[in-house]
Amino acid sequence: MSSRLSLQNWLAMNLQIRAALPQDHNFILATWLKSYRELGTSHPVPEKEIYYKEHQDKIKQHLESSKCLIATTDDADQICGYICFNGDTVHYIFIKTVFRKFGIANRLLDAANTLRQFSHFTKFTPMFKRRGLTYNPYTF
Repeated sequence: MSSRLSLQNWLAMNLQIRAALPQDHNFILATWLKSYRELGTSHPVPEKEIYYKEHQDKIKQHLESSKCLIATTDDADQICGYICFNGDTVHYIFIKTVFRKFGIANRLLDAANTLRQFSHFTKFTPMFKRRGLTYNPYTF
């Protein structure tokens, strides 16, 4: 049995989905800012100074007004990923690289079951489109 398969089985049994806690916000903010900026080839990104100031402010607004769900291992301190959404719009989803391709993004999308649109292009955009979500940047 491969280690990838055994990790996938272990995650399937031990993955927990919970609401984000205030102590999770720094992790969400840091990973959202960094991972979205790294997608620069799929969308235009402003200069570094502008991006980090302005986009950080927008993310902080979302953390106050949106719902965020966190995927953790059975050790609640080990975050695997998260989804931030408001109503029927997913604003961002992030999965740590080591935990990708194990169905965690699908589990988070299933947990936020009212989604119909997304406001950001991300690595998960193909998944959003397969699920029938519509791109609407004006919801951000």
